[in-house]
Amino acid sequence: MLVSLNWLKSYVDLGDLSPKEFERRMIAAGNAIEETKSLADEVQRVVVGRILQMERHPNSDHLWICQVDVGDETIQIVTGAQNMKEGDLVPTALDQSLLPGGVKIKKGKLRGENSNGMMCSGEELGVPKEVYPSNADRGLLILSGEHAPGEDIRPILGLDDTIFDFEILANRPDCLSVVGLAHEAAAAAGGRSRAPAIAVKGSGGNIRERVKIRVEDAKLCPRYAARVVRNIKIEPSPLWMRLRLNACGIRPINNIVDITNYVMLELGQPMHAFDLQSVRGAEIIVRRARKGESIRTLDGKDRELTENMLVIADAEGATGLAGVMGGEGSEITEGTKEVLFESACFQGASIRQTGRALGLRTEAQGRFERGVNPEITLLALERAVQLVEELHAGEVVDGLIDLYPNPVKIEPVEAKISYLQTLMGIAVPPSEMKAILETLQIQTTIKGESLLCLPPVHRQDLRIAADIAEEILRLYGYDKIPTTLMRGETKAGGEGRTLARAAELRALLLGMGALESVTFAFIAPRWYDLLCLPADAPERLSARLQNPLGEEYSVMRTTLVPSILQVLGLNMSRSVEEMLTFELGSQYLPKSLPLGEELPEQRPALCIGLYGEKADFYRLKGIVEAIFERFGVKNPAWKRSGKSYLHPGRGAVAARGKLELATLGEVHPGVQENFRLSKRAYVAEIDLTNLDLCAEALGSVKGAPRFPAVERDMALVVGEEVLVGDLIASIEKAGGALLEQAKLFDIYRGAPVPEGSKSVAISITLRAPDRTLTEQEINQAVEKCLHAAKERFGAVLRA
Repeated sequence: MLVSLNWLKSYVDLGDLSPKEFERRMIAAGNAIEETKSLADEVQRVVVGRILQMERHPNSDHLWICQVDVGDETIQIVTGAQNMKEGDLVPTALDQSLLPGGVKIKKGKLRGENSNGMMCSGEELGVPKEVYPSNADRGLLILSGEHAPGEDIRPILGLDDTIFDFEILANRPDCLSVVGLAHEAAAAAGGRSRAPAIAVKGSGGNIRERVKIRVEDAKLCPRYAARVVRNIKIEPSPLWMRLRLNACGIRPINNIVDITNYVMLELGQPMHAFDLQSVRGAEIIVRRARKGESIRTLDGKDRELTENMLVIADAEGATGLAGVMGGEGSEITEGTKEVLFESACFQGASIRQTGRALGLRTEAQGRFERGVNPEITLLALERAVQLVEELHAGEVVDGLIDLYPNPVKIEPVEAKISYLQTLMGIAVPPSEMKAILETLQIQTTIKGESLLCLPPVHRQDLRIAADIAEEILRLYGYDKIPTTLMRGETKAGGEGRTLARAAELRALLLGMGALESVTFAFIAPRWYDLLCLPADAPERLSARLQNPLGEEYSVMRTTLVPSILQVLGLNMSRSVEEMLTFELGSQYLPKSLPLGEELPEQRPALCIGLYGEKADFYRLKGIVEAIFERFGVKNPAWKRSGKSYLHPGRGAVAARGKLELATLGEVHPGVQENFRLSKRAYVAEIDLTNLDLCAEALGSVKGAPRFPAVERDMALVVGEEVLVGDLIASIEKAGGALLEQAKLFDIYRGAPVPEGSKSVAISITLRAPDRTLTEQEINQAVEKCLHAAKERFGAVLRA
């Protein structure tokens, strides 16, 4: 933000402090300054000159020879300007003078006639015509008013100033104003700051008889205030106002517009002025834009609006973009006779989204984005109409409208003194803390071992004890923090559970010959269609990105399966004969839709893809079981999978109780075709969170068995509907303590097995830890297993 030192001095006492020392103190207090520009250093030996006599140059038809009174002498100057006359006062550069841009003026001769200086135009002095209206496009700058010849030109044209370019932090919107920086300057330089005295006289009438105002969305517009001025006189602003605006980078336009810009710079409150005659129905409505609504803004462009945008409307339609730019229809013109001044507080996020959507960027928009203090809204409004009265620009109608349903309450901040001292790294005495805070207008009370701090109305950024510590330290001096060596001890870092698990899985799968794949976490919604997921499938409930790279990357994936199928399809298309790959990633599961403030649950998962000559369901199941074994997941229950992307007879789910650990199987032929897979493919997805929950500790270590084991094979004929896993579980339970293991080694269909049945061959291992089993014990155990299979599943021992 550009700030004039001369303007700043009108609100803070800086004494004899030089600009350089002022800059040093402000930076030391935490107020960054990007650039300092001394206008006085750029203009040297330029004074007021009065043209006493003019005569034509004898050797030129366009040059004039002028006798110019510069105070202590009269000098001759030759000029080509044509817009002056005898008696005019003009800026005159003397011999050995300096102009902006490093231009040096020396005496010399022009076509044989002596010229002992130069009479200057506004452009040569860096003064635009908007600041000094008598500054012609081509010609000299003619001074208005009475000035003594020889008087330094710099104070007259505001060239005795120093301009600071402050870098304002995002948490300090109060410093986006001259008064706010004056408060900072008073604390940094030891002076006293003051706000402008505001008093409005009024001229009768009643504002409520001239306009009605209502706010339909108080969340996006917490406060809206307005006053009306009648009998407007549109004319240039006074020189002092034009100089201040120009110094801060704002182009003067006319008195009414300049007042709104002046108040914005002075107090930090963006304002807007409406031509009240153009407000249809004499009604102002603050609302969201309607579907299909459009507006032509002050830059002459038509803008299509959306329902998320906040607008200022009249009885017939939108007339301005709230906090961004006014509409062309309510612009102040030469014919304006009655003006409504608006001072409001708009939600920063809404203003930012509107500006970005429409490709607009304005000074007011930037301030609202950072946060405008609703407590200064009314103050700024009163200041604006006060300036109207002071400049005789119109008559202020009595009364005001101030819609502020939920006033902001300033809460005190309590901070323990010991905490502040620890956080700052230096034991600043409590009495000195109090003194420092009070220079910042923070009312402070020492209450036992704590400070009770009440921030001023303009410091809404002070909310916690750490904020108080920062305020104390930046004024106490960062340079006073004692220098110390690093304390503590260096410890070897360790991996957290998530990284350690990922590293272990990666090592296990790479050891099996797998390749790791890495894909984007955002996918296209159409991929769920390619998986043939039902319309009500939970996987379809995805979080949508607000600013996606494109439709192909517009939602956060809820499953890794389509990503791994894309990898398999890509490699098949490039004639890779076989592949085993995996991806360690996350599923993004929304807690609610549409998304609120809560982010989706980021659930870690492992997806494995497989195809090739050696690929089949059992190889994939073996990989999954190896992972279970590595992580201590014992005896998971297997059942058929109902996932739509898996082959209906070749898919399975592994679970422990109600927790699903993994889904795996052969890819459904329809899905295979959708993803352009030219071969049979197999895919598994493991929920790593549930894997951790079901993992068991190693437990006690058993010694090697001392007695021999006995193996028996049995072929059981059961119905096709019987699950082998359930059959084995029943046999294991029946076998009791003597049954060490039961495993499947063959399934047969065909003669002589009846149609609709299958022969399941199971090998059981029997062993006792303290003796060699007798034939009777072995036969009894086998009989128990066969009886259990027969009772539950109707199993018949195959001859």
